[in-house]
Amino acid sequence: MNQKKIAEIAHVSPSTVSKALHGSRDVSPALAEKIKQIAMEHGYIKEKSSRKLSNLREKCPIIAIFCPEIISTYYSRNVTMIQSKIEAMGGESYIYSYDFSEEKFQHMVNTIITRNTCDGIIVLGSDSYAESTNLPIVYFERLTESYTRNSVCCDMGRVMDTSICHLAKTGCRHIGFMGEALTTGKLISFCNAMKKNNLSIAEEFLFVSAKRFYDAGVDCAEQLLSLEKRPDAIITAYDEIAFGAMYHLMKNGIRIPEDISFIGINNTRFAEYSSPSLTSVEIISEEICTQAIQNLFDHILNNKDETETIVFAPRLIVRESTKA
Repeated sequence: MNQKKIAEIAHVSPSTVSKALHGSRDVSPALAEKIKQIAMEHGYIKEKSSRKLSNLREKCPIIAIFCPEIISTYYSRNVTMIQSKIEAMGGESYIYSYDFSEEKFQHMVNTIITRNTCDGIIVLGSDSYAESTNLPIVYFERLTESYTRNSVCCDMGRVMDTSICHLAKTGCRHIGFMGEALTTGKLISFCNAMKKNNLSIAEEFLFVSAKRFYDAGVDCAEQLLSLEKRPDAIITAYDEIAFGAMYHLMKNGIRIPEDISFIGINNTRFAEYSSPSLTSVEIISEEICTQAIQNLFDHILNNKDETETIVFAPRLIVRESTKA
């Protein structure tokens, strides 16, 4: 397959095909997408990528990192760590933020594939797959049954189970959850873990805010303060929600952990320095990150074919926000 044959199928000139595949503004977006789709369906992109990979060993691998956002502490920290590891292994990397939009994610991936601008891809926060490319891809954070892609993940069910077991050992039985619109998956995992541990789920203790980060925590805390009966422990979808909630509750006379214990997720750097310091679950480590990137480089440079799923156990770091 070559550009001339693509032009015949698309009923355009070869120069138009070339412009479309290189992102020229001379070609309308609709026509460009049509040409890219034809190129993918007929194997042109795969063939071109294979030719590039065959000459790659002596070069510096270029990795595209797809991240849903960079404003959150969790993603900015992990992307920084991934970039550092890639550079240490002799590669280069570029960050693409897709704003939690699967449509935007697919468009950006397809553009990179058609322009042939990278040698491998790392995806955070999405399990969408580009069927049309043979570029090596490693997915972070996703764990599904019969996984057939290279992936690095921490089972959120185990995260919740670890947190709930710790709270139960300290005497907490009425445990709630605080999250926001983008964390419904964690809420489901929380409910499943509560059932697994034979603990009742009180609907009024499941707080979901339309806001995000610290504001979501404050919003959830305000909802909690309106209740006559309150939980004796809260697990938050991520640390920033816990920070906002604890601040607002203490401001209104609630003692932590004497009245309510708190556990966050992600173990961000600020968890150690909050007041009280936040008990949190670490769900990714530098060692796991290094292993995942090495796996990606093996696929790029050494033509490794088999897929590998790296599942790592959550680590609970106990601090002052939970009872002794």
